[in-house]
Order: sequence, then structure tokens, then C-alpha cells
Amino acid sequence: MKQLIPILLFIVFSATLSAQSFNIGIAAGYDAPIASSFNSTNTVEFENQTFPYYYSTYHKLAYTSYGKGGNIAVTLDWYSSKNIGCGLKLNALISTPFSYSDFVTYLNATTATFNYTDKPFSFQFVPHINFKHDFNKVSPYLEMGMVVGITHITEDYDAKNSLGSEINSRVNYHGNVLLGFYSSLGVAVRISQVVHFTASINCSAGSYSPAKWDRTAFVANGVDQLNSLQTSQKQGIYVKQLDLSVPQPTYQPSQSLKYAVPFSNVGFNVGFLFVIATKSGATKDQLQRREKIKKELNHNYF
Repeated sequence: MKQLIPILLFIVFSATLSAQSFNIGIAAGYDAPIASSFNSTNTVEFENQTFPYYYSTYHKLAYTSYGKGGNIAVTLDWYSSKNIGCGLKLNALISTPFSYSDFVTYLNATTATFNYTDKPFSFQFVPHINFKHDFNKVSPYLEMGMVVGITHITEDYDAKNSLGSEINSRVNYHGNVLLGFYSSLGVAVRISQVVHFTASINCSAGSYSPAKWDRTAFVANGVDQLNSLQTSQKQGIYVKQLDLSVPQPTYQPSQSLKYAVPFSNVGFNVGFLFVIATKSGATKDQLQRREKIKKELNHNYF
């Protein structure tokens, strides 16, 4: 799939050389999740002297997709005279925060509750091909392409035990890119020759697998203790293979198995489209006026 990225980008930008029209679109909307999966919490638990090692844990699994949320998109499209073209959409997906919790029982019978909130965000590049048909006032169109996203997930959590101790921490998951496929079916309604109102149904399918994580905040009982943590407690990487029989050194980033979270969604967007004629072409109305002038000249002189 990675080999398709430079190919699609080359097609998008090389198409400007033969473009007959150039459009700029601005839209916003809401995405509902599809292809959800269970998300476990056991990879983010943290123990220190305040919270002794536990012997039994209740894990709460949550069914979710990080594709749920709002989005803002800017689209650049180039069309040939046959209404076939290509484009590049710049989309900011602001996912809805996702919360879940853990309940822990320790060896000394102390209990603690961990509350987590994930805040995903993805800035996406969507190269695509376009098909449209212009009627008098309405132009239906179809877009198909792929999604390449720069993605990160911020996780905030607090932990409180039955003795009154409290921990607050923040972890950022990042690295790698989101890859997926994209399609959109919409309609543009002409308000004027330049301005159109647009409405579309969009669908994307993709997943994200972070490469590493960094702990950026750790406060225990109101005291900042981030600098006192060891490297393995502040940084981590995700690997395809993990030998649990080999102790991990504390002076290196900790290792965990790779995982993926879904960013798939189906949504509805509304916005405005601005039609701009390029220097290498002319609009349909301009071509019709040109043909009318030619016929009038022929009628007057022949």
C-alpha cells in the first residue's frame, strides 16, 4: 500500500497540466464509527511504591472506533473537459474522547480505580479521483481514493486508592501513519457561477498502529515526579515479538506488543465549492458564448 502513495500524488499534481477547471472546497461534518473493536486497558497500568504490585485485576473492555467525531476538510480538485479529474483533500479528524476504567485489588487488600480518557486526532491527506456530471443547477459527483494520516492519541488518566493516594498522568501515543481507503458520493448545487453548495456522504476504512509512547506528565499526591521516573517508565516502543522471560532494563524504553485501533467511519459533510477556471481551459458557459459569437460572425459575413 505504501507504494501507492507517491503514485497517487503524482497523478494528482500532474493532472494540473491538462486541467480545464480548478475547484476549491471547504466542508465540515460528523463521522459515525464503523468496524469497531474491543480496546483493552492492561497496557497502560502503572505501579510504584504508592501503589504496590497487585495480584488480581478486573479489566473493562470497551467497544469503540476512533473514527467517531467531527471533521473539517479543504479539497483541491482538477477536472478535464469530460468532467473526469483528481484531487487532494486535507482533512482534520477530531475524534470524540473515549473513556474507560480499571479496578485493581492489591496484596495488602488496598483497592484503586484507574480512569482513562483517550483523545485521538488525525490530520489526513486524501488523494482521490473524481467523476461528475453537470446538469443545469445540480452536479452529482463521486470521489474514490486513499487516506494517509498523521495521527496521535493523547491519554490522560487518574488513579485513586482506598488510602487516599492519587496519581495523575498523561501519555502520548504516536509514530507510524494511518493508512486506509476513502470514497464519497455527493452533490453540488449551483448558487452562482462561482459558488456552489455541497452535501456528501463519506466513508473511510483504515486503522492506526502507534510505534511508540512517551509519558509527558506524572503527578503523585500533588507532587510532580516525572523526572524521578526511570526511562522504561517514561518511554516505550511497540514490537512484533516479545520475550517475556527476558527482563527489560529500566534504563531503556520498555517494549510492548504492537496493536492497532480502527479509524473507520461513515459521515455526512456540508460546505461550499468555489469554481475557478484555469488558464489552460475555459468554463462550459465561456465555451457556449464563444460558439455563439462564431455563429453570429459567420451569419454576418457569409
